[in-house]
Amino acid sequence: MNNELQVTGEQASLGDKIAEGMSDAALTAKVKSRLLASENTSGLKIDVDANDDTVTLSGEVESDTERELAVMIAANTAGVEDVRDNLSIERY
Repeated sequence: MNNELQVTGEQASLGDKIAEGMSDAALTAKVKSRLLASENTSGLKIDVDANDDTVTLSGEVESDTERELAVMIAANTAGVEDVRDNLSIERY
């Protein structure tokens, strides 16, 4: 029996997919912990999701200043290439 099976193209291995998922989770945790550590952001009200080095922030903040600070904290976190700002301002 002669097996001449060849795989071509770029396909991510299961190991690559698992590593990417762990990387996304680690990046999410880094950004979230930095938001929680800041006295000027409502870290508990801000949701963080990372996917392929892009971080998405969502939830409610109290002001434009807090929104800008949250985006800046995320953008200045090692490993973050892009930040998507889906934050909204709380209205009372």
